[in-house]
Amino acid sequence: MQARRTKAVKGRKHTAARRGAGKGRSRAHRTELSGSHEEFLLKKLLDSHHSAASRSLILQDLLYSSSPELRVLAFKSGYNLGAEAYRKSPGGTGALQRILENAGMGSIVYYPFESRSTFASRTTRSGGQNLGINIHVFESGIISGYLSAHAGTSVVAEEKSCVFNGASHCMFVARPGSQHAELGASLEFADLLRAARHAIESAEHRHGWEGYCTLESMPLFSEPVFSEMLKFLYLLGKMSASDHLPRPEHEITMAAKFAGIEGAKVRKSKKQGLSIMLEYGHETSVGRFVDLTSAFISGVAKGAYGRSVQASRSLSSKGVYNVRMELLGKKTEWRR
Repeated sequence: MQARRTKAVKGRKHTAARRGAGKGRSRAHRTELSGSHEEFLLKKLLDSHHSAASRSLILQDLLYSSSPELRVLAFKSGYNLGAEAYRKSPGGTGALQRILENAGMGSIVYYPFESRSTFASRTTRSGGQNLGINIHVFESGIISGYLSAHAGTSVVAEEKSCVFNGASHCMFVARPGSQHAELGASLEFADLLRAARHAIESAEHRHGWEGYCTLESMPLFSEPVFSEMLKFLYLLGKMSASDHLPRPEHEITMAAKFAGIEGAKVRKSKKQGLSIMLEYGHETSVGRFVDLTSAFISGVAKGAYGRSVQASRSLSSKGVYNVRMELLGKKTEWRR
């Protein structure tokens, strides 16, 4: 028998089904990112090979560009991840290049110099977006942490050029120095909204290795950031949705890909009405990652359909999450 736990967030209902001990994955894995699951993802980040992957703009990139405080949080979290990755790697820069490739930065070119090191990604795609800032602050942190652990002294990496800031490629320059990097400005909400709308309407989304979205989201899992981010993502999704589009089902699917969700389907039935099914994989089946990304999709559904959303979360026997969203009531009109 299953015990159910229900909590209300932003007018939506989240139901988490817990199974008995010994079935599927651990309870710690289902609610937050446990130490064992983080180690599992880190090992895959180091061992997997996705050198041909090239990511476009993803939701996490935008979130960390929304305020100076979140940019600092992303850099510090990336720094810790990079340092831990070095301790679990065979050493050298080859493992760092593999991490960046698995992050969706494409094939990485490394240029070692006496006073600095340069990492360049020439395959990252902007998708026609120019945000006016360099956005890969989490990756700057990873490079800084990895090289600091490797050198035994503080090394700071900064993104000097970015495809989302009008450059032809992304380039990181690492030099000896303090851990406090120059992280640059953040985006205004209107710019975030414009970028999110463009990404949702885009026909192509690339993320590199799926588990990287979970690792990149880790800084958002702790309170009070988590609760505030749930509200922010719902609002961003709601205001990003284009309710004038003739195919909102397509918009939901694109929004799910943008958020790092493996699959999304919109179903229509005479008895049950309109519903949305979100499917997560083993690498992304972490409770707080599911909550954050489903909050964004709930907002998109509200904006696209003009109806309230009730969401329930369940864990399959294979240890992966599924989220079912029911669209309630009749369509209501609202103005942006």
